[in-house]
Amino acid sequence: MNAQMNSAIGICLTGLSALFTTTSAQAADYKIFSGTVCQPTYERNVDDIRYHDRSINNIRDFNVWVTCPVTRNNPANTNGILQSYVRVYDAPSDSWHFICYFNTCNTSGSCRYDSDVSTNGWDWMPLKVTSNYAWGPYTVSCRIPPKSSLYHIRLGEYNTR
Repeated sequence: MNAQMNSAIGICLTGLSALFTTTSAQAADYKIFSGTVCQPTYERNVDDIRYHDRSINNIRDFNVWVTCPVTRNNPANTNGILQSYVRVYDAPSDSWHFICYFNTCNTSGSCRYDSDVSTNGWDWMPLKVTSNYAWGPYTVSCRIPPKSSLYHIRLGEYNTR
């Protein structure tokens, strides 16, 4: 009976191990970057933004472009990103909305990107790049409409380890 019990326990442990194991193609690393990592794209807009409560805010009545560096966790990954979202508050307006670009570039400057446009109020803007360059940087660039805020960027990268 001990041999049968040991065999049953071994089968159960093998099944549980298989259940909780993922391949590298399925695994992902997730990071969240605060809006405070973003900087005005143009020096002339330095006085047009404020940082507050982990967000970057446009305090003016016109659009302001910002650029946000996003640190790569897996520089050798060329499978694209699993998912990326930009969390924004888009102040009600019929004229202007957020537009954000997720960029991946190689060391010689060639880039691939995806973009999305927000709606009024709170929004999660999905950005997905299906293939990217190894070793190049990631950036998110956004046009922040008047009286609106960028709160954070969520990045899911494929785990290539």
